[in-house]
Amino acid sequence: MRGLSIVAICLLSSTALAAEVEVAVDLSERRVSVGDFVTLEVRALTSLSGEIEVDVPEMVGLRETRRSQGESTSFSWSTQGGQTLRRERTVQIELEATQAGVLTVPAVVVRVGNKLARSEPMPIEVISAETGVAEAAKPGEVSPPSPDEDELFARYRLDKAEVYLGEQVLLDLVVYSNGAFNLSEGMNPPDLDGFWTETLERPDRLTPEVERVAGRSYRSYRLFRMALFPLEAGARSIEGTQLSFSVNPSIFSAGRRLRRRVPALGLTVKPLPTEGRPKDFISTHVGEYELIAAVDKKELPAGEPLTLTVLLRGSGNLQNVRLPNVDAVDGFRVFPPTKHEDIARRKTGVFGEKRQEVLLMPLRGGRLSVPNFELPVFNPRKEVYETLRTSPIEVFVRGEVDAAAVARTLSPSAAPEPERALELLPIRFRSTLTPRSAPGPGWPWLAGGIFGPLLLFLGLFGLEGLFARLRRETPKSRKKKAMRAARDRLRAAEQAAEAGDHRRAFGEIAETILAFASERAGENLRGLARADLSRTLSEGGAKAELVDALIRALDEADLARFAPGGDAAKTTEAIERAVKLLSGLSEWRPEERT
Repeated sequence: MRGLSIVAICLLSSTALAAEVEVAVDLSERRVSVGDFVTLEVRALTSLSGEIEVDVPEMVGLRETRRSQGESTSFSWSTQGGQTLRRERTVQIELEATQAGVLTVPAVVVRVGNKLARSEPMPIEVISAETGVAEAAKPGEVSPPSPDEDELFARYRLDKAEVYLGEQVLLDLVVYSNGAFNLSEGMNPPDLDGFWTETLERPDRLTPEVERVAGRSYRSYRLFRMALFPLEAGARSIEGTQLSFSVNPSIFSAGRRLRRRVPALGLTVKPLPTEGRPKDFISTHVGEYELIAAVDKKELPAGEPLTLTVLLRGSGNLQNVRLPNVDAVDGFRVFPPTKHEDIARRKTGVFGEKRQEVLLMPLRGGRLSVPNFELPVFNPRKEVYETLRTSPIEVFVRGEVDAAAVARTLSPSAAPEPERALELLPIRFRSTLTPRSAPGPGWPWLAGGIFGPLLLFLGLFGLEGLFARLRRETPKSRKKKAMRAARDRLRAAEQAAEAGDHRRAFGEIAETILAFASERAGENLRGLARADLSRTLSEGGAKAELVDALIRALDEADLARFAPGGDAAKTTEAIERAVKLLSGLSEWRPEERT
């Protein structure tokens, strides 16, 4: 009997020791795809004191990306009044599947002092990620989820399966889910080769909508919407991407991480038809547009300008559309245009208008005509080429235009009168000849009185000649003097701009440029037509960039002097450009022309 009791006590003791350390291991997923995440959770329990050591061996095909752990202690009492201490340590390891196949999570070992527990190995199946381009679905439809994506999946969605080259197509990236999730990483709209892209919508807060996919309802969340304009014809694709999610997050847990692939999506881009294509058609002029031309006044007195506005509005890739050139209008001088864009990027696509305003100065009186303008485009909805045309505009100019007055008005102010040179007037002497008498006792004083003034005059005359030579201008001194005068004029332009007189400011700018350029060229450049001015500077060895900058500055000044109102910012920018232009003219070394 005593031996039996001893055996029973030994059995009870061994059972208690076996339960002193326990380990439980679980996987969040048993079947994943390459690139997906899976969470390994290890729970170690013990009633012993001492550090709890958890040893997780390295796993082939599963790469650890993140680890977190925690420990807790609990007490329990038996009915006999005994007390039991239990400690628990939890380790969560996030693993990324890096290769396909049936992989094994090896045994996890837990140690407390000289006691240990070992888990059983666990298999996990990793399948290959799908590659290639998904078949182009019908507009607005998406491919159904795979068995591994039933809980959460993401898809691209196009509003058109076939488009013409340059035609607008809308692309969405949508997440479908019926559970709570967070995006682990921000998702930026992709850079797509072969497309001109415009981001239309990227909400800060995701708003769900109910959609049916493969006969099942999901809450859908649109991450972004883009407008695509294909730049190349043929079979194109929207490259696939990956998204990382945190599923079922809470205030106590960041949730389980998942990675989902967005399959590539195919798109057929048809070339523009050759039949009926205008000769001057530009391939980016694809869309639904209308072209309008208008003037601010149809009757005006001689000597006043008018503003012509050419406007294109509609839907399409407006940024890459070129408006008709307005470079020559019979009976008018045409100033360089001022261009504006007002493009709206809405949920329904890219819309807006593009316009240019051109200042026209009548060169004669009577009835004048602004001709019609044309712009060939391709309408993808009608699938035809269209030539947009404006109507001619009749303008009546009262009175006769004074050609000389126009020339003076369109040119900077006349050259100032040259400074008068210092004139040295001759000095006349009057003297009489008398017989020379014998020198007396005061002869030295008499000689000094006679010849002293003459010697003094000769000395002063010599000093005047020396000063004249010192005052003689050299190319270097003339350059410095002209630069000082230019700075003075630009200061006057700044003062006029501060006073709100922008016309006078631009007049000072134009005169500054012409005066300094005339000094550098060695001839008066005022009053020359733009072509003659450009030719004169080019023949003098001025670089093309310098000549173009000078012509643009003068045209800008002319335009500003006739345009109504004024802009302080534009005047300041013009003064800054004039300073740079003067620096370029200062470095110019004019060549002698034969």
